[in-house]
Amino acid sequence: MKSLIAIVFLHLISFLSVKSQNLSGSWSGEITQENPEYKNGTVEISLYQVGVFLSGQIKTNHSKGFVIQKFRGMITNYKVVMIEYEVISESSNKLPWCLKILEGYLFTDYGTGKSEIRGKWVSHKAHQSGNYIEGDCPPGTFDIKQVTLNEQSTHKSSAAGKILEQKKSEAIQVIRKENEIQKRDNTSNAAKPKLGEKVILAIQFEQSKAIILPSSKPELDRILNYLVQFPTMEIDLSGHTDNRGDAIKNYKLSEERVGIVKKYLTDHGIASRRITGKGYGSKIPVARNDSEENRKRNRRVEMKVTKE
Repeated sequence: MKSLIAIVFLHLISFLSVKSQNLSGSWSGEITQENPEYKNGTVEISLYQVGVFLSGQIKTNHSKGFVIQKFRGMITNYKVVMIEYEVISESSNKLPWCLKILEGYLFTDYGTGKSEIRGKWVSHKAHQSGNYIEGDCPPGTFDIKQVTLNEQSTHKSSAAGKILEQKKSEAIQVIRKENEIQKRDNTSNAAKPKLGEKVILAIQFEQSKAIILPSSKPELDRILNYLVQFPTMEIDLSGHTDNRGDAIKNYKLSEERVGIVKKYLTDHGIASRRITGKGYGSKIPVARNDSEENRKRNRRVEMKVTKE
């Protein structure tokens, strides 16, 4: 009976410590890949948390070199998702580096008392010779622990630590701004979009161009966070125009606008296969094209959930 109480007590302590845990700081650990060329390696993570939103940089080390990549992600119900979306430094641009989607669970190691994230990763995009290439990488696993304050001081004095700290200082202001937008948007409490539901996105473009206006970034990030929060969800984008101008040019413009929205999402780590899209020109209006206000309503991009 006493042993049972002790086990329950340990689980309660672990639950409470994880519940109140702030993940900001340095993390390090091991990473594996089902690829005989790389197989085992290490990772060093500089992580910044605002609410449930995560961002920062991951340095992956292998026998053949290293790569540092930006990531963003979320933590919900102890599940941690980190999606790499941009390479910012690498030991060699001739090596193919996978942009990983890491999914794991947060818990406390009873033996060390450290917070730990353990899980699996997959990749649908790689970076080589300055280009991003669509395609699956062999998957793997990871196991990381949060670095203590004493360990951090030693870590920062190392060559790898100095690189990470330098890159972090360069990007931290951008990361803070992005996370503040995400925090205000509060998508963590938003209901999951329903299967088949169409949503008109609040995305605005320059007149007659496929250039997104800066004011549309919060809406783009809202969709991005949906796709991060629900990693199995797939969407279809449809582009529409009003009836002014040449019909063929309108069709092409609607296609280009869908493409630029998809590019924003894939550039930030979402797999291309999760997003389909098509332009319809002026074929499917939602209002009569008899006033500027109605024509503005017809110039739109819609999103539909095709898989939950």
